[in-house]
Amino acid sequence: MPNIALSKIGADHLYYDKPNQDGLISLPNIKIVLDGCGSTSFPEVGVKIFSQILSSDYSKSLSPENFESIVEKIFKRILALKPQDDQFCIQNLLFTILVCFETEDKYVVLFCGDGFLLVNWIFGGLVLIECSDGKFPRYFAYNHVFDKKKLSTYKKGVCFSKIEFSKSDCKNVGVATDGVKYYKNLTQLERDKFLKLLTQSNSSNKIKMLINRNESIFKDDITICF
Repeated sequence: MPNIALSKIGADHLYYDKPNQDGLISLPNIKIVLDGCGSTSFPEVGVKIFSQILSSDYSKSLSPENFESIVEKIFKRILALKPQDDQFCIQNLLFTILVCFETEDKYVVLFCGDGFLLVNWIFGGLVLIECSDGKFPRYFAYNHVFDKKKLSTYKKGVCFSKIEFSKSDCKNVGVATDGVKYYKNLTQLERDKFLKLLTQSNSSNKIKMLINRNESIFKDDITICF
């Protein structure tokens, strides 16, 4: 299980009375974060439905090899309720997915969309690596938009990217939504505290307290599974 698992609503969401649109799934040797597209109506709905189906029906069978195919099955199950309803797909199912599998000798990260990898190197310490698709994140739901004219990008579909880290090089690897980027705007003292807490066991509550102290800085929802 992860040392750190937390999800906090962002300041802008509080200001505009929006819910936390992130999601977190913590399973033995598997860390997953989801980040809903803030410009759509109800991405938190898709995040919650996806999380419930994955946790209840697929948690014991997930692997790096079958993860993308299981994501496809879950999306088909959700969309079977509203077949060829592009509006439902676009307004509810646009969310990024990042997952880290821990195997006997390595960490395997799969991601579809923006976010961060947290890598604690044996020699070199903690590094936050941004996974960015540029201006437009790759949302897996784009594969299920029936009328491709409604899409400005990724009309040919999207797939997961994969990165592997050897345990001989890393103490730990985790995933976070892109809201973690705001830690760079903290004061030097708070930034150092934040990074140090990420390397400590059972520090979720202390990290939440730090975010609360700097609530106005963390504009977006932030979810970490590390």
